[in-house]
Amino acid sequence: MPVCIVSGCGNRHTKASKIYLASFPSEKDTERRKLWIKNVFKDQPYRQPSIYYYVCEDHFEDNMWEKVRVDGKRKLKKNAVPTIFHRRKCNDSSNECVSQMSEDVRASELDEPKIIHTAPVHSSAISHLAEASDSVFSNEEANGPSDVENDTEALKKRLKQTEQMLEEARNQLTELKKKFEQEPHETNKIVRRLEQSNIQLRKCKKKLWKKNKLMMEKLNRQNGLKRAVRKMLTEDQLEVLTRKASRGIKWSIETMTKALQLKFLCGSIGYEELRASNMPLPSQRTLRRFCLQLMSKRAASAKKV
Repeated sequence: MPVCIVSGCGNRHTKASKIYLASFPSEKDTERRKLWIKNVFKDQPYRQPSIYYYVCEDHFEDNMWEKVRVDGKRKLKKNAVPTIFHRRKCNDSSNECVSQMSEDVRASELDEPKIIHTAPVHSSAISHLAEASDSVFSNEEANGPSDVENDTEALKKRLKQTEQMLEEARNQLTELKKKFEQEPHETNKIVRRLEQSNIQLRKCKKKLWKKNKLMMEKLNRQNGLKRAVRKMLTEDQLEVLTRKASRGIKWSIETMTKALQLKFLCGSIGYEELRASNMPLPSQRTLRRFCLQLMSKRAASAKKV
């Protein structure tokens, strides 16, 4: 929840109050940014604002605001500069002094936005508290020794409590720093494993793609060979090629005619050489039977005529 950064103010923007909080001018508006820093950080001129620093509406005069808008919202002018600062004074009550010192400690801690790179806060907090206590002692010397001693004891107790709180916060910051340092290491391990798995998957994908390509090429060659063989051989000859023996095959008339032509061209010896070279051809005995059947059929048809 955003808080006014002005020392001694502490206004917050809530649903109930809805206080207007203005952020510091950007680095482009150099002159106005310097005026804001000079007015807000009078006691600490070395401080530089961050994106988490805001100034509430109580620190701007009426002439710094734009005229009443139609939507009813308030808006600062472009050249607005905070000029109203009512600082809280330390009275005799030690509670108000300690609250002012705790706000100074919180303001000093806001200078470091990153948790894991914060410097040890123990010594700095003690120095702030010591300075504040010195100012209290100097202001209360006129009130008498007894009042000063009582206030000093109360302030010492509060200082001790604040010191313990700061020490606990420092320990928590140390533990958080260790966790933040360990988490990137574990994350890097997981990332490296995922990268290695991704590399292996890409290699397997490449191998499968190559195998698939080779199989497709082989299949295309086989299909081409089948088409070429079917142009040269008949179906019964292809069946003989797929079987161990040619017994029981019913040769077609086309195959028998081609076989007779080869036998007449090559002779009996040449024909047997072709069969010995695994050419799917019927035997000479089958050819003789085929010729006898043809002759008997022709004789029967001649008698009928």
